[in-house]
Amino acid sequence: TEIYTLSLHDALPIWRGEVWTATEPPLPFSPIGATFDPVSGSFVVLHNPHPDDPSSPTEAWRLGDGGWQRMEAPDAPTGRSSPLAVYSPGRAATVLYGEQIAAPPDDDPGTMPCGAATGYEADTWSFDGARWSAVESFARSGPPCSTNAATYDATHGRVVLATYNEVWSLGDADRTWQRIATPPSGGHVFHLAWDARSGDLIAARMPDDSQSPLFELRGGDWAPIEIVPSSPNASNT
Repeated sequence: TEIYTLSLHDALPIWRGEVWTATEPPLPFSPIGATFDPVSGSFVVLHNPHPDDPSSPTEAWRLGDGGWQRMEAPDAPTGRSSPLAVYSPGRAATVLYGEQIAAPPDDDPGTMPCGAATGYEADTWSFDGARWSAVESFARSGPPCSTNAATYDATHGRVVLATYNEVWSLGDADRTWQRIATPPSGGHVFHLAWDARSGDLIAARMPDDSQSPLFELRGGDWAPIEIVPSSPNASNT
C-alpha cells in the first residue's frame, strides 16, 4: 500500500480497479477540501488560489472519466483559512466550514503569539453540485495555532467538527450547529473520526499528560483509548 498526497503542482493519482493512473489538473491546484459525491459518482475538489484572502472566490471542480471539469455555481463563498470539507449524504451536499482571525494585530496574524487567545469569524456553506447555500455558523475562540478537525457521523446523520475548545454537530436537517461536547483536555485535536461499530467519536490529539493520543467520546466525557495493553512485566524504557 502506498500513500499519495496532492500538492500544488502534482498530478492526482486515481485507483482504477487494478492500477493507479495520474490525472493532470488543468491549473495549479490549491485545494481547500476534497470529497466524493455519490450522487454524481465523481471526486469533487474545492479550490481557492488565495484561501487566506477574504475576497478570493472558491471554485468547485469535478473529476470524472473525462477528466477535470469546472462546476459553475452562483454565490460561491470567498476565502477562509483552516477550511474543512465533509460530504453529508443526508443533505446530498458537501459542507464547507472556514474561519479567519477576527482582529489580528496590525492585520498580520503572524505577529500574534501561538498561546494568545483570540476570536474568530467563521462561516459554513453547503454545496450540492449546482449551488452554494449559506448555513448559520458559530464563533469560537482559541490560539491562532490551534487546529480543527471534522468527520461525518453516519449513525446519527450529522457532520461533527472539533475546534480548539469545543465540539459541534450539524445534523442533516439542521439549519444551525449544535454544541455537543468539549475536546479532550491537554492538546489540540488533529483528527476526528466516527466509529460506527461502537457508536462513538474518536479523536486523535498530541498528548502531553496522557499515555494515549486517542480518545473516545462516551456520552459527554472523553476517555483515553489504551492502544497497547499494559502488562505487569512491561518495561518503561
